[in-house]
Amino acid sequence: MAVVSFYILACSGGTYIFGIYSGAVKEELQYTQETLDTLGFFKDIGSSVGIIAGLMNEVLPPWVILLTGAFMNLFGYIMVWLAVTHRIVRPPTWQMNLFIRVGANSQTFANTGVMVTFVKNFPHGRGEVLGILKGFVGLSGALFTQAHHALYRDDARGVIFLIAVLPSFVNLIFMFFIRPISPVYDKRERRNIYHFLYAALFIAAVLLIAILLENQVQLSCLGFEVFGALSVAIVLSVILIGIRAEYLLKKETMVELPPPSTMCPTVMASVAADDIRKTETDSRPLSVIDGFEHRKSQPNAELESSVAEGTTYSTISREAFIMKNRKPSGKIKLFLSNWPERGDNFTILQALLSFDLWAVFVSVSCGVGVTLTAVDNMGQIGESNGYSNQSIATFVSLLSIWNFLRKVSAGFGSEFLLRRFRCPRPLILTLVLATACLGHIMIAFPAANTLYLASIVLGFCFGVVSVSARSCHCILPSSRSCSG
Repeated sequence: MAVVSFYILACSGGTYIFGIYSGAVKEELQYTQETLDTLGFFKDIGSSVGIIAGLMNEVLPPWVILLTGAFMNLFGYIMVWLAVTHRIVRPPTWQMNLFIRVGANSQTFANTGVMVTFVKNFPHGRGEVLGILKGFVGLSGALFTQAHHALYRDDARGVIFLIAVLPSFVNLIFMFFIRPISPVYDKRERRNIYHFLYAALFIAAVLLIAILLENQVQLSCLGFEVFGALSVAIVLSVILIGIRAEYLLKKETMVELPPPSTMCPTVMASVAADDIRKTETDSRPLSVIDGFEHRKSQPNAELESSVAEGTTYSTISREAFIMKNRKPSGKIKLFLSNWPERGDNFTILQALLSFDLWAVFVSVSCGVGVTLTAVDNMGQIGESNGYSNQSIATFVSLLSIWNFLRKVSAGFGSEFLLRRFRCPRPLILTLVLATACLGHIMIAFPAANTLYLASIVLGFCFGVVSVSARSCHCILPSSRSCSG
């Protein structure tokens, strides 16, 4: 399931390379810069608003979410490609806005169907898991660029067709593999996650070398094809890590438990008792105190009975116990009395009414909007500063690489800062949004080759915001509202 999730997300980041084909859309459809900005705005709206995907995920299985996203992606981007290649009559502007919004909105369906299921199947180390998942989304921009160079060279219209077909095809193949699975204890789980991280870093290093060589050396068609095939082969090789992890887990399970016929009744009884205790421990609800997730050490029923008997606890007072067990009168009081704690599962309605979610939403909307505008217009910014088309494709690809590196480092770095220094993720999110201002200053006051440095800063910050915001959503209103 983990390997398939990486494959799907590695093909779902077509919205990050809008800067490569936006020039072709502007030229072929004779758009002004204002019209192109409007098109980019609807693309951003589609890729950011995942409410529909989240609501559908509440009542439908993940494969339905992925199937819906596949058809939306195919319809939206194939219509844009038909319009740009003049295979249909030039559609009105509002229809183009609708097409690209539908196509970009398919990304939220892939993110929701994969990420929510993945977090539920691997509940420990959410920041690390989300960092790797979002890292593969960031890598997809560079992977699309390599495939585009191998298949179409400098024809930017071809990348639109690639974005329309490839993600839809991958979703249709692997959608039934994405499903909730009961978590199984594996002492190598964290080690396997790090193996996936090392594989992703290796893929990023190969893509970075390919991008730099393509920018410095005039490669032939064969050279672009070799780099494209190598990139695809390395991504597919991730399945070897999953096969090895499954083999070791099954081998360990067979070694630990001998056949039932060879076990005496006393040993069988002790094993069954251990399994029952482990099941009861795993089924306890999560609570969050001082930013840390831990299992409650005592069930609520036992705690309440102990308090009723007069036992003194430093963490709960008599007044709190009375307020907690007071019988509410009215539907509103009943609704508020059942309000979950931070870290517990919220419903969509409870998440929409929580202050934590809206605080993160407002901060991310105000901070990411400016960065996303700069990312979408990297092509036009580079063209106005005299950069060649090859250089524009280079720093757009570099933007994807830095986006990946920062998403991964944000996931693992936030977990490290949280556990070691108790640094809350909202504070990390605030500092990153402030750092993004440096990239905007470099764009506003350009100098020689500053656009490359600006792409690094913006890519890093954009990746951190993406992971940190989702980590905050998963911890404050918990995983059921972690969509989009």
